[in-house]
Amino acid sequence: MVIKKCKATTRKKTHCRKPAMSNSDYCYIHSFGHLKRVPWWKNFTVHLTVPIVLSIVTIVLPLILFYSGPTKKNQQEILDLLQQMRAIDMTQSEELLRKYPLGYVLFGNEHGEEIITLSKRHMEEIIEVDWANTRLELAEDHVTIRFPPFLYKKFRSHIHVDRIVIPRNVGRTFCPMAFPDVEIIVELLVDNGKDVICALGFRKPKGG
Repeated sequence: MVIKKCKATTRKKTHCRKPAMSNSDYCYIHSFGHLKRVPWWKNFTVHLTVPIVLSIVTIVLPLILFYSGPTKKNQQEILDLLQQMRAIDMTQSEELLRKYPLGYVLFGNEHGEEIITLSKRHMEEIIEVDWANTRLELAEDHVTIRFPPFLYKKFRSHIHVDRIVIPRNVGRTFCPMAFPDVEIIVELLVDNGKDVICALGFRKPKGG
Protein backbone atom coordinates (compact mmCIF):
# COMPACT_ATOMS: atom_id res chain seq x y z
CA MET A 1 0.00 0.00 0.00
CA VAL A 2 1.41 3.35 -1.08
CA ILE A 3 1.09 6.09 1.52
CA LYS A 4 0.42 9.48 0.01
CA LYS A 5 2.94 12.04 1.21
CA CYS A 6 2.25 15.68 2.08
CA LYS A 7 3.06 18.02 -0.82
CA ALA A 8 4.21 20.87 1.40
CA THR A 9 7.78 22.12 1.67
CA THR A 10 9.31 22.60 5.08
CA ARG A 11 11.24 25.64 6.28
CA LYS A 12 14.44 23.78 5.43
CA LYS A 13 13.28 23.60 1.77
CA THR A 14 12.76 19.86 1.96
CA HIS A 15 9.62 17.90 1.23
CA CYS A 16 7.43 17.13 4.22
CA ARG A 17 7.69 13.43 5.13
CA LYS A 18 4.38 13.23 6.95
CA PRO A 19 1.51 11.34 5.36
CA ALA A 20 -1.20 13.44 3.76
CA MET A 21 -4.67 13.32 5.23
CA SER A 22 -7.29 11.38 3.34
CA ASN A 23 -8.95 13.41 0.56
CA SER A 24 -6.16 15.97 0.89
CA ASP A 25 -2.71 16.78 -0.50
CA TYR A 26 -1.38 17.93 2.88
CA CYS A 27 -0.75 16.71 6.39
CA TYR A 28 -2.68 18.27 9.22
CA ILE A 29 -0.07 20.92 10.12
CA HIS A 30 0.55 21.96 6.52
CA SER A 31 -3.17 22.20 5.77
CA PHE A 32 -2.93 25.69 7.26
CA GLY A 33 -3.57 28.24 4.50
CA HIS A 34 -4.85 25.61 2.04
CA LEU A 35 -8.58 25.98 2.39
CA LYS A 36 -9.52 24.84 -1.10
CA ARG A 37 -7.85 21.44 -1.09
CA VAL A 38 -8.54 20.41 2.50
CA PRO A 39 -12.03 19.69 3.91
CA TRP A 40 -12.91 22.33 6.46
CA TRP A 41 -13.47 19.83 9.26
CA LYS A 42 -9.87 18.64 8.87
CA ASN A 43 -8.29 21.98 8.14
CA PHE A 44 -5.75 23.34 10.59
CA THR A 45 -6.62 26.89 9.47
CA VAL A 46 -10.20 26.47 10.68
CA HIS A 47 -9.17 24.72 13.89
CA LEU A 48 -6.74 27.53 14.72
CA THR A 49 -8.74 30.61 13.71
CA VAL A 50 -12.23 29.70 14.94
CA PRO A 51 -11.27 29.63 18.66
CA ILE A 52 -9.35 32.89 18.23
CA VAL A 53 -12.31 34.58 16.54
CA LEU A 54 -14.72 33.29 19.18
CA SER A 55 -12.42 34.52 21.95
CA ILE A 56 -12.22 37.97 20.37
CA VAL A 57 -16.01 38.14 19.94
CA THR A 58 -16.69 37.10 23.54
CA ILE A 59 -14.29 39.79 24.81
CA VAL A 60 -14.92 42.63 22.35
CA LEU A 61 -18.71 42.36 21.97
CA PRO A 62 -19.48 42.91 25.68
CA LEU A 63 -17.10 45.90 25.65
CA ILE A 64 -18.88 47.38 22.62
CA LEU A 65 -22.27 46.88 24.25
CA PHE A 66 -21.00 48.38 27.50
CA TYR A 67 -19.54 51.52 25.95
CA SER A 68 -22.40 52.00 23.46
CA GLY A 69 -25.04 51.71 26.19
CA PRO A 70 -26.31 54.61 28.26
CA THR A 71 -23.79 56.14 30.64
CA LYS A 72 -24.60 56.86 34.26
CA LYS A 73 -25.10 60.50 33.31
CA ASN A 74 -27.54 59.59 30.54
CA GLN A 75 -29.36 57.18 32.85
CA GLN A 76 -29.77 59.96 35.40
CA GLU A 77 -31.06 62.33 32.72
CA ILE A 78 -33.60 59.73 31.61
CA LEU A 79 -34.73 59.26 35.21
CA ASP A 80 -35.04 63.03 35.60
CA LEU A 81 -37.18 63.19 32.47
CA LEU A 82 -39.43 60.41 33.77
CA GLN A 83 -39.78 62.23 37.08
CA GLN A 84 -40.85 65.38 35.22
CA MET A 85 -43.43 63.32 33.32
CA ARG A 86 -44.77 61.77 36.51
CA ALA A 87 -45.01 65.22 38.10
CA ILE A 88 -47.00 66.48 35.11
CA ASP A 89 -49.22 63.41 35.26
CA MET A 90 -49.91 64.02 38.95
CA THR A 91 -50.44 67.79 38.85
CA GLN A 92 -51.98 68.32 35.39
CA SER A 93 -53.84 65.05 34.87
CA GLU A 94 -57.32 66.53 35.39
CA GLU A 95 -56.62 69.47 33.09
CA LEU A 96 -55.17 67.21 30.38
CA LEU A 97 -58.13 64.82 30.60
CA ARG A 98 -60.52 67.76 30.22
CA LYS A 99 -58.73 68.68 27.01
CA TYR A 100 -58.20 65.08 25.90
CA PRO A 101 -61.08 63.01 27.35
CA LEU A 102 -60.09 59.91 25.40
CA GLY A 103 -56.64 59.88 26.99
CA TYR A 104 -53.12 61.09 26.32
CA VAL A 105 -49.49 59.98 26.15
CA LEU A 106 -46.66 62.08 27.52
CA PHE A 107 -43.45 61.74 25.53
CA GLY A 108 -40.01 63.29 25.29
CA ASN A 109 -36.38 62.40 24.77
CA GLU A 110 -32.89 63.17 26.03
CA HIS A 111 -30.23 64.41 23.58
CA GLY A 112 -31.58 62.43 20.64
CA GLU A 113 -32.02 59.20 22.55
CA GLU A 114 -35.05 57.00 22.03
CA ILE A 115 -38.47 58.36 22.93
CA ILE A 116 -39.61 57.95 26.54
CA THR A 117 -43.36 57.70 27.12
CA LEU A 118 -45.84 57.81 30.01
CA SER A 119 -49.46 57.11 29.13
CA LYS A 120 -52.86 57.87 30.64
CA ARG A 121 -55.87 56.04 29.22
CA HIS A 122 -54.22 55.95 25.82
CA MET A 123 -56.05 54.80 22.71
CA GLU A 124 -54.30 51.53 21.87
CA GLU A 125 -57.61 49.92 20.96
CA ILE A 126 -58.11 52.56 18.23
CA ILE A 127 -54.69 54.02 17.39
CA GLU A 128 -51.31 52.31 17.62
CA VAL A 129 -48.14 54.42 17.65
CA ASP A 130 -44.73 52.93 16.94
CA TRP A 131 -42.80 54.86 19.59
CA ALA A 132 -39.57 52.90 18.98
CA ASN A 133 -39.28 54.56 15.56
CA THR A 134 -40.60 57.99 16.53
CA ARG A 135 -38.05 60.80 16.41
CA LEU A 136 -38.10 64.13 18.21
CA GLU A 137 -35.66 66.79 17.00
CA LEU A 138 -34.96 70.13 18.65
CA ALA A 139 -34.07 73.28 16.74
CA GLU A 140 -33.53 76.77 18.13
CA ASP A 141 -37.11 77.93 17.54
CA HIS A 142 -39.14 74.80 16.87
CA VAL A 143 -39.61 71.11 17.61
CA THR A 144 -39.88 68.55 14.83
CA ILE A 145 -41.63 65.25 15.51
CA ARG A 146 -41.35 62.46 12.99
CA PHE A 147 -43.92 59.75 13.57
CA PRO A 148 -43.92 56.46 11.70
CA PRO A 149 -47.31 55.62 10.16
CA PHE A 150 -50.14 55.46 12.70
CA LEU A 151 -52.10 52.20 12.66
CA TYR A 152 -55.84 52.96 12.63
CA LYS A 153 -57.08 49.66 13.99
CA LYS A 154 -60.72 50.12 13.07
CA PHE A 155 -59.91 49.71 9.37
CA ARG A 156 -56.47 48.07 9.81
CA SER A 157 -54.93 50.87 7.77
CA HIS A 158 -51.72 52.87 8.21
CA ILE A 159 -52.01 56.65 8.18
CA HIS A 160 -48.88 58.51 7.16
CA VAL A 161 -47.75 61.77 8.75
CA ASP A 162 -44.62 63.23 7.20
CA ARG A 163 -43.60 65.42 10.15
CA ILE A 164 -45.02 67.76 12.74
CA VAL A 165 -43.35 71.12 13.41
CA ILE A 166 -44.34 73.03 16.56
CA PRO A 167 -42.88 76.40 17.66
CA ARG A 168 -41.02 76.17 20.95
CA ASN A 169 -43.79 77.92 22.86
CA VAL A 170 -45.24 75.97 25.76
CA GLY A 171 -48.95 75.39 25.24
CA ARG A 172 -48.82 75.36 21.44
CA THR A 173 -50.86 72.59 19.86
CA PHE A 174 -51.03 70.95 16.48
CA CYS A 175 -53.62 68.57 15.02
CA PRO A 176 -51.84 66.25 12.60
CA MET A 177 -54.91 64.16 11.82
CA ALA A 178 -58.52 63.39 12.67
CA PHE A 179 -60.59 60.26 12.22
CA PRO A 180 -64.37 59.83 12.40
CA ASP A 181 -64.17 58.74 16.04
CA VAL A 182 -60.98 60.38 17.35
CA GLU A 183 -58.95 63.53 16.84
CA ILE A 184 -55.22 63.51 17.59
CA ILE A 185 -53.55 66.58 19.09
CA VAL A 186 -49.87 67.22 19.84
CA GLU A 187 -49.19 69.77 22.58
CA LEU A 188 -45.87 71.13 23.84
CA LEU A 189 -46.00 70.97 27.66
CA VAL A 190 -42.42 71.55 28.86
CA ASP A 191 -39.39 73.20 27.26
CA ASN A 192 -36.38 73.65 29.53
CA GLY A 193 -33.90 74.32 26.75
CA LYS A 194 -32.16 70.97 26.50
CA ASP A 195 -35.22 68.72 26.29
CA VAL A 196 -38.97 68.94 25.83
CA ILE A 197 -42.05 67.03 26.95
CA CYS A 198 -45.09 66.79 24.69
CA ALA A 199 -48.54 65.29 25.00
CA LEU A 200 -50.20 63.23 22.31
CA GLY A 201 -53.86 63.76 23.19
CA PHE A 202 -57.02 62.04 21.96
CA ARG A 203 -60.49 63.57 21.87
CA LYS A 204 -63.70 63.23 19.94
CA PRO A 205 -63.90 65.42 16.84
CA LYS A 206 -65.83 68.66 17.30
CA GLY A 207 -69.44 68.06 16.36
CA GLY A 208 -68.84 64.31 16.57
